[in-house]
Amino acid sequence: MEPNWFSAGPTWAGAATWEECSGEQQLAQLAATADVIVVALHLHLGPGWTDQPPLSHIALVQRILDARADVVIAHGSHVPQGILVSNGRVALLSLGNFLFRPDYQMPEQAHDSIMAKVTISPDSLNIALLPLRLDDSGRPKVPPPDEASRILRHLADLSAELGTTIEIHEGIGYITVQRQWINMPMLEALDASPPSVSLAVGETQQLTITATYSDDATADVTGEATYESSDTSVAAVSDTGLITAVAGGSATIAVSYSEQGIIKTIHVPVTVTLADALAYYRSYSGDPLVADLADVVKAGNDWLSGVIPPGFTAVISLTQLVQLANEWLGV
Repeated sequence: MEPNWFSAGPTWAGAATWEECSGEQQLAQLAATADVIVVALHLHLGPGWTDQPPLSHIALVQRILDARADVVIAHGSHVPQGILVSNGRVALLSLGNFLFRPDYQMPEQAHDSIMAKVTISPDSLNIALLPLRLDDSGRPKVPPPDEASRILRHLADLSAELGTTIEIHEGIGYITVQRQWINMPMLEALDASPPSVSLAVGETQQLTITATYSDDATADVTGEATYESSDTSVAAVSDTGLITAVAGGSATIAVSYSEQGIIKTIHVPVTVTLADALAYYRSYSGDPLVADLADVVKAGNDWLSGVIPPGFTAVISLTQLVQLANEWLGV
């Protein structure tokens, strides 16, 4: 199902998407002060009425867990789906329907349902899973033992596909998750070395990016950061942070790095200078391009008339011409 069917837009009402709400940035702010974060999420990036979540649902839920949500309660498929545990956090991808009676006949599996009790303590999440069965009127009932066992075993199989183990005792499923995020250092700053760059046309400079955390630890994140030049006609930058001077002028390299939903961006100013005429033509000493005094004079005339290579300044003085001539004449 297309997400835009439900998403709000500039001229129509709808639901706010995770991206539009800057969800990960909000979680990063909450994590600084909150003891527990629970996210309720309506998932409709793929087909409903199935016990197999699409990869897009799993990827989004994983992003939210990585951004420091302790519990994600998702819904939208109308059918129980597996439970995902990741880094001391848990996502209930779908518990199925509850008090639901559409004006059409639901698929048989949509009558299966789960009630989850989540007990949160400082060091663990304890989840009890009670199987339910919706009757023909859409009302939840406690099913007979054989039906309850079938519902729980199926949920356990679906969760095992996601790497999660459900223990079943006396008609109830249990999951215990050890919380691992407590006192986890948070990304606080990003620094570039060098902090500013000055190059001549054609030169390069490799940036080194260092992340600093709340416990004062540091890490080299040069390979994980992203880079963008404000003007690629002046300075280009590679995916690994290598700056190449293209032409004279100024540009800024934006460097970004994100971790656990926290995004830091810094800016590295780049100045590209032009090679001067004297240095440029001196570099051809001994080259057939400039072999005698006539070539030196022609070179000076080229500079004065603006016939110059890109990236070089068209300024040369009579004194510089004489100096060049003397160099090639060996005076």
